[in-house]
Amino acid sequence: SKTLERTGETFNFLAAFIIGGFILSSVQIWLKRRRSYIDHCNATRNLLIVISSIVEDEDEKTLLIRWIILGYELAVMKGRKLIDSNITREYLEDLHLLEQNEWETMVNGV
Repeated sequence: SKTLERTGETFNFLAAFIIGGFILSSVQIWLKRRRSYIDHCNATRNLLIVISSIVEDEDEKTLLIRWIILGYELAVMKGRKLIDSNITREYLEDLHLLEQNEWETMVNGV
């Protein structure tokens, strides 16, 4: 009976460490993803500012800004594992980021 109690206590003690390790690992993964997303947002913002400041031709500026935002949105969709989906295509079309035949050019086999 005492052996069974000791075994139960030991199991509870070990389970707490295992669960704690799992939670710590999950939080670290989430923090890393969040940091990467923040870095991605900052880089996109900085690139938009630079392009808007340097490029003088309005048509070129509009095209480059559209491509930057398109790249950003595609990267976010890739993180969500939706990169080649019709959901992404419709989303990008709703934002007016895709021009005629661009999707077919970017996504092989669609």
